[in-house]
Amino acid sequence: MLEAAYAAIRRWREDVAGNFKMPSKLTRATSVHDLVIEEMGNRIQNVPGVDWISGGQRELLRVGSKILLQFKLLRDDLMPSNYPTLSAQAFNRQVDLPGLPSRLTRLTLGYRMNQWGTELLDVQVVCTRSQRKKYWSYTIDPAAVQQLPLVTAAPAPAQDQQRVRAKPGVKTIDTQKQNEEDPK
Repeated sequence: MLEAAYAAIRRWREDVAGNFKMPSKLTRATSVHDLVIEEMGNRIQNVPGVDWISGGQRELLRVGSKILLQFKLLRDDLMPSNYPTLSAQAFNRQVDLPGLPSRLTRLTLGYRMNQWGTELLDVQVVCTRSQRKKYWSYTIDPAAVQQLPLVTAAPAPAQDQQRVRAKPGVKTIDTQKQNEEDPK
């Protein structure tokens, strides 16, 4: 999750921001949010127990049978920075929403940016209880994030390797060479 936020900010700076003379805060926030969603999608493909749920105008990530995760820019008080629609308020109050799985803890994976919107300050996981209050928040420390080793597939055997070998001392016939010399 942390990698997705950093990759989204990097893509914003390198690929998107330069297209505007002076991008507005709304343009930046919307673009970074969409890039975070895209980067997360790239990273969680085929992860068992994790899937995307479209909830109105938001993309939510269901993690197992316990967590529903939204991705948001955070204010300085670590609360989600969004317009307080009825569904946003319900999400923040841990209230079930129509069309979404019930009885899941609603968490916000949030990111804070510097005052110019050019650098990521931190990434937080926040459990809210209203628009202005939270149960808890946890800073995802980049130094503490452990990289798991990738499992790589064994290389396929080379095409010209013989898989079956004759016992030592047994005379063999090179069928490939024989076919090249005597094409029928």
